[in-house]
Amino acid sequence: MHRPKELWFVRHSTGFVLTSRQIDGQTRIALVHPPSPAEMQWEARRAEEQANRAKPLPADTYTQPGFDARRYTADLADWQKRFRGDVEAHRKQSKSDPEYGLAMLRQRELSAFDQVYARSIHPGIKRLDLRRLLVEAGYSRDRRVTAPGAVIPQLLLSKEIRPVGFGGTFADGDRQVELWYMVFDDLGDWNLQDFKESPDFKAFPSEQLPPFQVTRRNAWPALVFARDEQGKLLLYGLSMELDLILSSIFNAQIF
Repeated sequence: MHRPKELWFVRHSTGFVLTSRQIDGQTRIALVHPPSPAEMQWEARRAEEQANRAKPLPADTYTQPGFDARRYTADLADWQKRFRGDVEAHRKQSKSDPEYGLAMLRQRELSAFDQVYARSIHPGIKRLDLRRLLVEAGYSRDRRVTAPGAVIPQLLLSKEIRPVGFGGTFADGDRQVELWYMVFDDLGDWNLQDFKESPDFKAFPSEQLPPFQVTRRNAWPALVFARDEQGKLLLYGLSMELDLILSSIFNAQIF
């Protein structure tokens, strides 16, 4: 059988390209459709994700040189005990009187919210948003997602929460407050992709823990605390960082 030495093709603008493939020891000519730019980007992302899953998260990602966590951990445990008591007291009151929280939400007097979470949250107008979220959570009717006010106790009372850095003190009006860099999970067995996919960290453009005593807002999960006259911690309202995390968690539930 005569085999031609050359094959000539007329190429039309069909989007397909000619390619040769070795199949069972023979060269076959085929028309294939090349991947689109979007498909190529998707494949590249998938390959990167697979590579990241094979890489343990380096401990220095969440380690701040110069930070001694012992004092901060003890202060946080004391604050968690008081916050847990406030959460339980509010739930008990709301259960016995379903109108209890609704009455506060209806009032225009901001001081109405100072009666709840008084042992763990600093009083004042700036703390109103945090208290309102916590109260509203008991009346959320959207069962598709967990209300932000219900997520807050889950995050702040988790067994894995711990301070990993200190961002120094700064003035808010006449009050000195402290910026604490936090993690809400045990990252010891995480891989790099776990870190990148976590709603806690996806909320921030940076993946780098700021240096010790450097105040850098919206760079890492953080809480802002004030101290009372006895030096005990009081959560200083809804920090910008906590607000971003709640939005990230909410979006993760929806999308």
